[in-house]
Amino acid sequence: MSKRLLTILCAVLFSLSLKGQRQFQYIRVISTGEEKITDAILKAEAAGVCFFSSEEGVISVLSDSLYSYQDIVVSAPRHNLKLIGSLPRIKDTLEITLDPYSKPEFTEERRLKGFAKIAPFFLLHKKQNGTAQGEILQKRRAYLTDIPINVKGVSGRVVPGENDIGKVVGALRWSEVDYTSEQMFQEQVLARIDSGLFRDLGNFSSLELVWSTYREEFTLRPFSNLSYPVPIRQKNVLDYQYYLIDSVQYGDRKFYRIDVLPVRARTSLFHGTVWLDSQTNFVVETHLGLLPENQVNFVDSINMHFYDNRLNGPVKGASQHTEIWINLLGYKLKFDVNTVVLKDSAAKDSNRYPDKFRVIETSSSSSIDSLDYFSSVINGNTSVLDKLNNTSTITSRNYKVKSILDEKVDFARAFFLTGANYYLNKGYIELVPLGLSLGFNTVEGWYINYRAHYHLVKNRSKLRFTPYLRYGFASRRLLPRAKLEYEFNPESPIRFVAEGGVKYQQFNVLEPINPLVNSFYSLALQNNYLKIFQKKYAKLLIDKEVLPGLEVLFFFEIGKRTALYNNSSFTFFGDGSEFTPNNPDRAPVISGDQGFLTHNYNLFDIKLNYQFGRRYDFVNKKLKRLPSALPRVSLLYRRGFGFNDGMPNYNFVRMSFGSKTRIHKVGLFESDIAVGGFYGKEHMEFADYQHFNGVQTAFINYAYDGWTGLRQFSTLPYYDYSTDQTYAEIHLKHRFLGWLLSKPKLIRELNLQSYVGVNYLYVSDVGQYTELFIGAENIFKVLNVQTAMGVDRNGTLRVNVLVGINFDYMFYINATNR
Repeated sequence: MSKRLLTILCAVLFSLSLKGQRQFQYIRVISTGEEKITDAILKAEAAGVCFFSSEEGVISVLSDSLYSYQDIVVSAPRHNLKLIGSLPRIKDTLEITLDPYSKPEFTEERRLKGFAKIAPFFLLHKKQNGTAQGEILQKRRAYLTDIPINVKGVSGRVVPGENDIGKVVGALRWSEVDYTSEQMFQEQVLARIDSGLFRDLGNFSSLELVWSTYREEFTLRPFSNLSYPVPIRQKNVLDYQYYLIDSVQYGDRKFYRIDVLPVRARTSLFHGTVWLDSQTNFVVETHLGLLPENQVNFVDSINMHFYDNRLNGPVKGASQHTEIWINLLGYKLKFDVNTVVLKDSAAKDSNRYPDKFRVIETSSSSSIDSLDYFSSVINGNTSVLDKLNNTSTITSRNYKVKSILDEKVDFARAFFLTGANYYLNKGYIELVPLGLSLGFNTVEGWYINYRAHYHLVKNRSKLRFTPYLRYGFASRRLLPRAKLEYEFNPESPIRFVAEGGVKYQQFNVLEPINPLVNSFYSLALQNNYLKIFQKKYAKLLIDKEVLPGLEVLFFFEIGKRTALYNNSSFTFFGDGSEFTPNNPDRAPVISGDQGFLTHNYNLFDIKLNYQFGRRYDFVNKKLKRLPSALPRVSLLYRRGFGFNDGMPNYNFVRMSFGSKTRIHKVGLFESDIAVGGFYGKEHMEFADYQHFNGVQTAFINYAYDGWTGLRQFSTLPYYDYSTDQTYAEIHLKHRFLGWLLSKPKLIRELNLQSYVGVNYLYVSDVGQYTELFIGAENIFKVLNVQTAMGVDRNGTLRVNVLVGINFDYMFYINATNR
């Protein structure tokens, strides 16, 4: 009896195991040419999804999932698509051979025929839009293909080394998305995997790596500041030429291959190929490409491939493959993104992005195992992590990313030269190299301002503790202080910042004078522009978004201020006699020789920021706020209140507005306007004045007090217009990007981008200051040169030529904080 029961039990278990195994139909896609196919795609009429191949060009489809469909199309980039009547049932791998593109001949006759074929598409589909509500499945892979040089002790620790060549990023994300426009979307990540050397490549929001051909133009940050007109939109038809190159006939079905070229060479326009269905007059595939001559930065090429997953009827979404070849200082990287739209709403769905923000709760049952269901769709039934170097253990709720700084580094080398991360049982310590902590000013002489960061990240909170230790060799003062940042409640984050100690502070709280630049000017040119005072202080900041787009910042600080004086006249050239006093001369509040009286102070700030079109990403039950291109308004109230004579006692109010408006084909117009003033003043110190962001050096400054980064003058002296009265400042800038300088043939190949602007300041007790500036950026891809002319209240003309580096600081800060 026991043997019979055991036999039955084994039979049941065996049948269940067979039932649990998924059976796949394998399709290998090969080429008749020399180019190996690594990224193929299969789609079928009326099927709800496209199937991507593995990295070897193998497509795996669940058994019985496509046998009932007709008109199955297999295609690959730079190859003619192939239509199969139906999918045959075979036990072994089915091979499908594709022909590579034939060499095109762009004749006038083919141009006329090409436009005649695509014109009905423009008339039929000119009013479509790109709204979507549904699910997205996305795979990201990055391959490091080359490094410029391998430096022992540095390569593989501070920068990638030879051992890092190969696959360095593997990421898979399954998300629910709600998308209306580039400025209005949110994402709920149901399950994800991230691993590899470079965390941020796997950590962007899914919708930031999706471009819809329904849109009239693409923006491709950070690879370009320009907008790129989409060639299959009627509005952009005059920018492109369309050539009928080939056609593929299958029974009564015919697909036309139409190659697209820009009307003007070396401009921000695509080149590519469009496949048009003769029956429906609908574009079933779009392949678009960009090269450095199309004014992209740091990349060799960007290729974007769009696949309509429904050959007939309205399009419910598109599957997409994007490959980006990046070249940064000789480090060459290929970044691939495959995207499949699942359960997409119709383009004409009446549901729109909700006016009120809603947080989508992540399903408790969602896990990495959920992604296994989609493996044949997006991975070709292979793991996204296959052949990935340096992969750590991964779960849906606690994934780790191995960085190039995770390797064990000799402490002495890390402390003095390279920096490193040292992992503990709880959290890790980030060492900053000593070389980034050295400087010089006339108050301290040579100084060290060393800091390290302790990070502790948990499921529902993250903490960062930073101790600072500063010592001046001429002032012989040791300045200890510390900063604690704590964020919790990830569904609706609350951020606390506590800071205190002893600090040397610039009079302008935004500290526009870069310490490194000041060190150079002081040591080489005897220009000590940096003016500082000492404060012993404690402060608390609370940051919370109380409503969608409405951010409230509460700030409170108490402390004691003391004037500082020059203690060093050291300089490389000269005797230091040209150094100016450390204190500005603005009688009666401050004097260059005597400074100001030591005093206590109390400050209270409340600031309201409202961001129109706030965008969100919701990952692992953590809300991330993403930047938006729509305007932002801000209101600041500051109260300095004192209980004794000599303590600052005043009120300050400021309103500001910032916007970025992209003008089709002509560039980007930015504005930043601020109006403010003091009232109820009983006593004020110079540190409480409103100071403006001037420049007296030859280096472009970037101010981040305003949302646009424009709140900056290029010729204004640092403290000449400081005020305790009312003021208004206006900053306008138009970036032509590549539109203006791409027209002259002599400089077109340089890919330069130009801009013009005006700055205006009115201070009620000082007067006006007007400034015009013009500049060119993207010089050798990295330099920005600007010429500015300013006229002060006395009619004095100031001219300055400034040099800067093209570096989108806020983009990288936002990417790092995700």
